[in-house]
Amino acid sequence: SKLPILIGRHAHAIFFDDVRMENTGKLLLLGVYPDILTVADFPASVTIHAMVTIVTPVERPFKELKILCFHDDELVHKLEVDAEALHRNEGEDIMTAFRHPEIIPVTRVQTILSLGPLEIRKPSSLRIRVQTESEILPAGALGLLAA
Repeated sequence: SKLPILIGRHAHAIFFDDVRMENTGKLLLLGVYPDILTVADFPASVTIHAMVTIVTPVERPFKELKILCFHDDELVHKLEVDAEALHRNEGEDIMTAFRHPEIIPVTRVQTILSLGPLEIRKPSSLRIRVQTESEILPAGALGLLAA
């Protein structure tokens, strides 16, 4: 017997140094951090980018969407996604073109944030949270340490 494939709302962030776009439209993320960014010493000033991807099943569209970035407990970036933009590509996903029974139609919102320059004075972290009309989705975190 096959188990059902369930997709709930979720968010994910990739932290990196820079992004380039090829003439094919492909994005190249440069200097991707797995979970920790190490600076030579404190204090340090850094600019970090984050690609944030947020997914919801088509039967549960977003009504409200805010992307929040915290440096420890301080809000350092906030992006409110326009309600009209949330529904512009609703249910459209490249994977739905395959029409495979295991492909569940989703709405995907993706953006790149430029965070900084940030003043890092002590070991700390960057956290990205996505606030919807009904919940907060953790998207990821990056530790900030000195060598």
